[in-house]
Amino acid sequence: MLRLTMSIKRFKFLLTCLRFDNKQTREERKKIDKLAPIREFFDLFHGNCKTDYSPSENVTIDEKLKGFRGRCSFRQYLPSKPSKSGIKIFALSNAKMYYTVSLEVYVGQQPDGPYKVSNSPNCIVERRCEPIKGSGRNQ
Repeated sequence: MLRLTMSIKRFKFLLTCLRFDNKQTREERKKIDKLAPIREFFDLFHGNCKTDYSPSENVTIDEKLKGFRGRCSFRQYLPSKPSKSGIKIFALSNAKMYYTVSLEVYVGQQPDGPYKVSNSPNCIVERRCEPIKGSGRNQ
């Protein structure tokens, strides 16, 4: 029998070996950024989403609660959602192809520094729409 997926044992081994940042400097970086453990990886992924895809004329902004029960200072509890607790993500997505063009993890109030931004709904929408600004779409 041909197996097209890896075993759970192999997956768990790879998961324990996977690290996105330098653990020695993490605490220092967390003083200015709550998303420090994955910031570099997230910025690379987000940059590729914006540059490698051209969305159609139909885009939408929405929030998503990705279920997560681990320890995290910005985990949200939303009883109206199916997952109830997790990480809130705001995304600008192509409505035809379901492709994410721009996304932002909601981490609450960031410490003073380069990652401190306003969390008002207007500011979130303006930041998510930045990749399509000036493209002739109604905003």
